[in-house]
Amino acid sequence: PQLAIPSGFEEWLHHLLEKDPANRYQRCADAAWALLQMRDPIDSTATADIPLAAIETKIGRSGGKSSQSDEAERSTLIWGEVETLIRLPAMNSMAPTSEAPRPVDLPPMPISWQTPTPRRPNPQLMGTGLSLYDLRSPQMVNRDQERELLWMALRDVRREGCARVVLLLGGAGCGKSRLARWLTQRADELGSAIVLRASHSPNSSRRDGLPAMLARHLRVFGFPRDEVAAQLKTHLESGRIEQDEWASLTEFVAPASKPSSPIPVNTGPIVRSTPTERFALLRTQVKRACSSRPVIIWLDDVQWGREALDFTVSLLKTQQSNPLPVLVVMTARDDQLNGDEATTLDEIVDDSRTRTMSIQPLAQKYHRQLIQQLLALDETLVARIEARTAGNPMFAVQLVGDWVGRDLLLLGEGGFRLKEGVEGTLPDDLHDAWVGTVERLLDERPESDGIALELAALLGNDIDTDEWNIVCKRAGVGVSAGLMEAMFSQRLASSVLGSIYGWSFAHAMLRESLERRAKDHGRWQDHHRICAEVLAELKDDHDYRERRAMHLLSAGKGEEALELLLDCSRSYLRSGDHRSARSMLTLWETTTRSMGLEADDPRLGAGWVTWAHLCRMRRQFEDAENWAIKAEAQSRRIDADHTLYMALREQGLLWNIRGKPDEAWMFLQKALSVAEDSFNTLGIADTTSKMAWVRLNRGEIRHARSMFLRAVERFEECHQPEEAASCWMGLYEAARKTGDYVMARQWLEKAQACYDQQGSQWGVATVINNTADLARLEGDLDTAESGFRSALEKFRQLGLSHTSIARINLSLLMIARQDYEEARDELEEFLKQVSPRRRTIHVLVHCSLLPALAGVRDWVAWDHHSEQALSLLSITSYVDVDIAEVLEQAVKLAVSYHQFRRARPVLFACQEQWRALGRTERADELNGYLEAS
Repeated sequence: PQLAIPSGFEEWLHHLLEKDPANRYQRCADAAWALLQMRDPIDSTATADIPLAAIETKIGRSGGKSSQSDEAERSTLIWGEVETLIRLPAMNSMAPTSEAPRPVDLPPMPISWQTPTPRRPNPQLMGTGLSLYDLRSPQMVNRDQERELLWMALRDVRREGCARVVLLLGGAGCGKSRLARWLTQRADELGSAIVLRASHSPNSSRRDGLPAMLARHLRVFGFPRDEVAAQLKTHLESGRIEQDEWASLTEFVAPASKPSSPIPVNTGPIVRSTPTERFALLRTQVKRACSSRPVIIWLDDVQWGREALDFTVSLLKTQQSNPLPVLVVMTARDDQLNGDEATTLDEIVDDSRTRTMSIQPLAQKYHRQLIQQLLALDETLVARIEARTAGNPMFAVQLVGDWVGRDLLLLGEGGFRLKEGVEGTLPDDLHDAWVGTVERLLDERPESDGIALELAALLGNDIDTDEWNIVCKRAGVGVSAGLMEAMFSQRLASSVLGSIYGWSFAHAMLRESLERRAKDHGRWQDHHRICAEVLAELKDDHDYRERRAMHLLSAGKGEEALELLLDCSRSYLRSGDHRSARSMLTLWETTTRSMGLEADDPRLGAGWVTWAHLCRMRRQFEDAENWAIKAEAQSRRIDADHTLYMALREQGLLWNIRGKPDEAWMFLQKALSVAEDSFNTLGIADTTSKMAWVRLNRGEIRHARSMFLRAVERFEECHQPEEAASCWMGLYEAARKTGDYVMARQWLEKAQACYDQQGSQWGVATVINNTADLARLEGDLDTAESGFRSALEKFRQLGLSHTSIARINLSLLMIARQDYEEARDELEEFLKQVSPRRRTIHVLVHCSLLPALAGVRDWVAWDHHSEQALSLLSITSYVDVDIAEVLEQAVKLAVSYHQFRRARPVLFACQEQWRALGRTERADELNGYLEAS
């Protein structure tokens, strides 16, 4: 060769030039690190020597140390001392989504974010065009301690492989987002992390939040739903996502207009998933990204990000069972925190894995340094800016940039100063600075441009261009040529792909300033009314209805917003998002009070029933009962049949959860009567189904079977697959209790078809679990174990709250195999975790512990759990074949160890179970043990 090269260089070059971008190095840092590792002897036939010493000097052998440097703005990547780098174990694996599909040796992460070579300050713009000012980012000053803490947090995540959270809390313009952006840019350029970002605004749009974040990561952001499905199918075919993720991901990033509508290109219909399932899906995608390197999730303005905060809580809660190397960096304005968002944020802050940093205005010394670095300003002018901006870096940058843009500066002997005759009054605060900037932008533009920007501000911080254009057209204004170019050139807006695909305001305070402008000109309410009208026509899904409600409230149209708020709360309840449902109901309640509704207004009763539903789901039983009684009383006074039906139904379900089947039956029977009198077909089917479950749990199997069959017929007529599936599962339970396992499998198949139709992953997992349970009851223990573990894994992917039955079934399997010690440990551990209010689960666990305790001859523990089991059986009247089986095993073991006194009451309870199940022959078989005891 003409030039000596290390061995491996050709392979490195081929890797760099791969035709498929996915097969290339995914970061410059990856390529640089691979090149740096070539330490083999140089080819002796080369005609020239490689100056290795020079290369080593270039990559960082100079040994200096920088301070107050903003390394994210470097144009050249410079590696520090190799000895100061640390390596994260197991970070050279393949990433199936957006990372290279071949394993690569990832670069180690520097201990320090600083480089050995100090960065020179930006040259002052002296004698050059001031138009260059907007092309540079101001250097970050002082924030060394904050950057050190952020870098240490990322290092901890990388080393430990567990998630951590950093909250950057402070006022507007103090540099929270700037710090987060610095970390993400620095980590990205060093190949130290993959970055995901979600932004939020008070008037959310489809460009906000977690779905938009994931869409960007999967590179389907802004695509129509059918194209999203098609693109994700290519990921499926290439093995980058799993089969059961395809439809769920499509629904997550591009939800259908209605929950029941089909996804195009044959992905199958999907229902709105629960938050637990949504978060589990998102964690799966994050986990896949983490397989190559840690992930930074930047959640900006979380004071408006309810779902993002809930996701962070779920991420922290799952770290013990499913740790992920993820650093969540959140920014929040302390003057905007309130309501449920503030409560959730407090929960996150209280976690030991969360670090909170208060981002204060810059100290005087450093604030002056920032102003001096912006431009070579006259010292007198520097002092005026410093005094007025009071340590707020954004205020200072915005003010100087405004003067530059308006050509108000003149170069003098001491630096730039304001031109003669220019009004030297400074804005009072950052809002005034933004308002002034906007007004000057609009000075020479038509008034319609100002109105168009006001409308954009009301739509959110991230703007969907198509949506904005429709709103502007409805308002009778157009967007003139050059408006967005002016916004981009003055850094008032940004867009990755150009404004045709959507754009974002440069800062939330700019959007707030435009909102103030709309209020000052008396256009605020009309703008919101127009936005609500357009959203009503664009799409009829949950997110759009919530946005409409918010716009209607701001437009002063509380009457129209009331039903939407209730509808949104019910939708959240159906999906299991209780926190969001509560937010909607609280807003509904505030609106009803402001409207001064009469005590017998039927809209109040409808809301009270929804409150009862929410409290029941949150297991706040006394509050639920009070709301339901209140709604029942009002509905009887004003003859509101539907509300009366719902109030009675709620009380019936409430008593059933409390383990009082007689009271539950009474209220459900009353609800059924109201539904029949008002010809409420779905109400009749629903109540019949609920009553069937009460009868089934009491062992009245023949009556329960008949009621399930009547209910499922009505549900299928009304095209309600979710409710029909519940009936088929009830029929499965009835067949299982009577030992008719052939029929039980047939009912399971029908339930499976309904779950497949609605895309319910929870339902599919339940069918897997129940199929395995049938195998256990038939004595096929190996098949049962395989099925239980498969179901348990699927439940865990969906969220830990669904694992109860699968864990109990595995314990019953251990008992069947006489693994008593292991079964005991699992059941006792599970008992500590399950809520005492879940009485049917508790009675099953206490009963299941008895054969395990007999097997290990722990009679003291037997006495405690038998007392608990018998008491709960008496209170709940619960009947189940598993209870009968485990009690029979417990009796036989106790008698074999001559524990006759202990066996006798358990034997009586076991016989009652078999007789209630209609299997008297099994009860009679125990008479011999009765005589022995």
